[in-house]
Amino acid sequence: MKKKKKKRITRNKNKFRSWIALSAFLLLIFSLVTVSIYCFGLSMEIDKRFSGRRWSIPSKVYSDTLLLYPGQQFDQSAILNKLSRLGYRPSSGKPSQMGEYVSTGNTITVFLHNLETPFSKRRGLPVRMVFRNKQIDAILDVTSGQPLPLLELEPEEIMLFFGSDRERRQLVSIAQVPKHVIHAILAAEDTRFFSHRGMDVRGILRAVFINVKSFALKQGGSTITQQLAKNYFLTPERKFTRKIKELFMSITMEFMYEKEEILEIYLNEIYLGQKSGSGINGIGEASFFYFDKPVENLTLAEGAAIAGLIRAPNRYSPYINKELCRQRRNQVLEAMVKNEWLDESQRQKLIATPVEPAVNAIHGSRAPYFMDYLSTQLQALYSPQALESLGLSIYTTLDSDVQKAAEKALEKGLVRLEKSNPAL
Repeated sequence: MKKKKKKRITRNKNKFRSWIALSAFLLLIFSLVTVSIYCFGLSMEIDKRFSGRRWSIPSKVYSDTLLLYPGQQFDQSAILNKLSRLGYRPSSGKPSQMGEYVSTGNTITVFLHNLETPFSKRRGLPVRMVFRNKQIDAILDVTSGQPLPLLELEPEEIMLFFGSDRERRQLVSIAQVPKHVIHAILAAEDTRFFSHRGMDVRGILRAVFINVKSFALKQGGSTITQQLAKNYFLTPERKFTRKIKELFMSITMEFMYEKEEILEIYLNEIYLGQKSGSGINGIGEASFFYFDKPVENLTLAEGAAIAGLIRAPNRYSPYINKELCRQRRNQVLEAMVKNEWLDESQRQKLIATPVEPAVNAIHGSRAPYFMDYLSTQLQALYSPQALESLGLSIYTTLDSDVQKAAEKALEKGLVRLEKSNPAL
């Protein structure tokens, strides 16, 4: 009897174990099928967004170019104001890069930007303008020393047609971004980007350890792919379900696209600051906003400074706090050394150098009546959605200097009229 009872108990135990094993297996299969279906739905959402128009690029409206020639009545201070509006920056010595100028005595030496409009094109070159009695006396090519009979300055940006997101962006391909800039961004945000598959467990554990050790939120655990999923597809709400979706979306994205493709989209999407109520998005726009040069020409120090902004752009902005920006840049350089992307000797040379951003003048609304008239004309040719998303360049005949003089004369005339007719 005891043997039969033991056999029955053993048989029941085996049945129970088999039932547990089968249930676990079925639950695993069900979970895998559910996750696969969910990830398939995410892949459709990702593919739809990536295969279509990825970003809305605001259309820009430009003034006319400015023609300068010897004998022209033009005050030296007016030319300096014009250069400032065009984003040129003063230099302590001889201008060596496009966008720099120096004013000494009665001369202005300026290294011009490239000029490219539908009507004219020229490469940037250093020129010297000599003034006498409030007029241009001579214009010289600094390199050759030859006089120039005519000089054309590039048009001013006078308006943008923003969409609801109010983002400024200049798209770049990953081939345009120098290796040292890519390494700086990886050092700042995701050193193991080319090793993980969307989620970096080691990075998360390291971030938790550093944050607990310092009793502060010093490091994040999100990978570049997770940041892209969060910024490109998801809302900023802090919910557990959103974090789970971000994780699955990151893993799905990694299986769908090459690492270089993901990094290129990230470089064009990432938020890097604010200008006049609009967001600076992408490294292409940021390189002009902070250093007045295309991304291809960014130095190692400049690339590290931009990489350092990603964590908190408005806190580390060189326009707000140069010293804090320098400290953050140096942290990025140190991370580059740790990952063997930079020599210690190079880091030592760079850490003491200040961060010098470009002069970035912010202007209010200009020529409002002209712009209202232009907007009415454009609405007959383009839909509001097209103007807000297609990144059109619209060139006008507006002479911004004449417009400025007319507005100033009108203002003086109104003041005089009010004085002579107090009843008005």
